[in-house]
Amino acid sequence: VLWQFPLISEAGLIPFKEFANVTFQHEGWFSLLNFPSIFWINQSNIFLKGVLIFACFISLMTLFSRKRTIYFAILWLVYLSISTFGRDLFQYPWDSFLLEMGFLSIIAIYYKNRFGLLPRLIVLAFGILFFRQWFSMAMTKVLWSDSTWFDLTYMKYFWLNQPSPTSFAVDMYNLPMSIQKVITLITLIFEIGIPLLMFFGRRGRIFAFYMS
Repeated sequence: VLWQFPLISEAGLIPFKEFANVTFQHEGWFSLLNFPSIFWINQSNIFLKGVLIFACFISLMTLFSRKRTIYFAILWLVYLSISTFGRDLFQYPWDSFLLEMGFLSIIAIYYKNRFGLLPRLIVLAFGILFFRQWFSMAMTKVLWSDSTWFDLTYMKYFWLNQPSPTSFAVDMYNLPMSIQKVITLITLIFEIGIPLLMFFGRRGRIFAFYMS
């Protein structure tokens, strides 16, 4: 989020202030319910930077405090707020996945701190979300009528067209095609194979966790 600040700031491509003004004009007070975000309070650069710095501080606090439920709830609210106002920059599958997993984590931490155990239902929900996220991404690639996945040249084009590319993408794009094909093949193997490990007992799930 910090490195995307120039895009969502007041002078950015999709400024929070413009989104707030246009949305409120069209939907009135209902926009606060349809687009939940703390950035309805203020959309200035100072406020945005303050929220991001505060979130970084809270993230560090989760490492040293036992009151992680509150801290995780705050971080979840901040990310929900950014995703809502960030629109196209934060509308990818992994953004929804982070919000879902984050919400479950809040419940899981609460139960763990209060009762010392996690309900089986929560553990199952984590597994379902993990499997759905990875496997659905794999199936999208396999069922998509794009020949670049089948001839393993997809990653060559991905570095140019990926969401929110970085300067590192230029170096990856210049790699030989043979390496691009290996990366594409590894991507397919991971996204198809890793989710299936969820059905291979506790060791399979632990291995899938570390591999992902």
